[in-house]
Amino acid sequence: FYPFSRNHNEDEASDQDPAYWSKDTIEAIKESLELRYHLLPYIYTLFYRAYLNGTTVARALAFEFPEDLSTHKINAQFMLGSCILVTPVLDEGRVGVEGYVPSGEWINLSTGKRYFSRGTWMYFDAPLNIIPISTRCGCIIPIQIAAETTDIARKKGFGLFVILSSSDDGSDASGERITASGELFWDNGDDAKLNYVYIKFEVRNRKLSVISTPSSVDTFQKIDLNELEVKTVLIVGFLRKPLEFLLNDKAIPFMYDSKLDTCQIKFQSRLTLNEYFSIKWNF
Repeated sequence: FYPFSRNHNEDEASDQDPAYWSKDTIEAIKESLELRYHLLPYIYTLFYRAYLNGTTVARALAFEFPEDLSTHKINAQFMLGSCILVTPVLDEGRVGVEGYVPSGEWINLSTGKRYFSRGTWMYFDAPLNIIPISTRCGCIIPIQIAAETTDIARKKGFGLFVILSSSDDGSDASGERITASGELFWDNGDDAKLNYVYIKFEVRNRKLSVISTPSSVDTFQKIDLNELEVKTVLIVGFLRKPLEFLLNDKAIPFMYDSKLDTCQIKFQSRLTLNEYFSIKWNF
């Protein structure tokens, strides 16, 4: 989860590359690296923000929650952007860890469960294959399918991980209350020239809107549109099953998981982020 993540070693030291370890450790390393690859579009966008206005990619909790005095002395946790709270295990042999969770609603990424904190310390299970990660409710995180290289991953398309600010129980009041937002910066990954597309994601009144802004009139002729294809959208925060989902006012199939309070859409026709589209749900 560090902004720059790479393995180093020296000639005289023991091997430490992922394939050197036990089977269980190899699997844990693989899962961790795949999670990083899933998050690369989010991390890449954080670098864009850092370039644009000097914000940080990884940051102390005190940076994100300056008015919460309890965060000022925390040095064993950090935020990745404003949406992801990382609580690493730093002691050998531990299968759990205590971490401070600032006030608000969060999703435990390993369990998928939503929880509310008033600014308290919590215990997180952390066996070898799990790093405790909490995602902030109200965030929309662009993700991609993991692959052996970033070049291959770019060609597999995007997913949107939408975490509603509060649970939607189907009532008019909750429909007016829930929000979520996120962003994506995307270019060809190699060109130093500023030829990119900026995409804004927003949920209001039970509608997810996707709006793209190219850096110039010919941007979409210079970017591979296959890289901007959306494969799936996962929305977290449904206390009951919606009646329908509409893509640009046309009904589309979806899957509802009552245990995780999620709805997932897998698009059957090509949908790309270079064009405006909206996804609305009704009860």
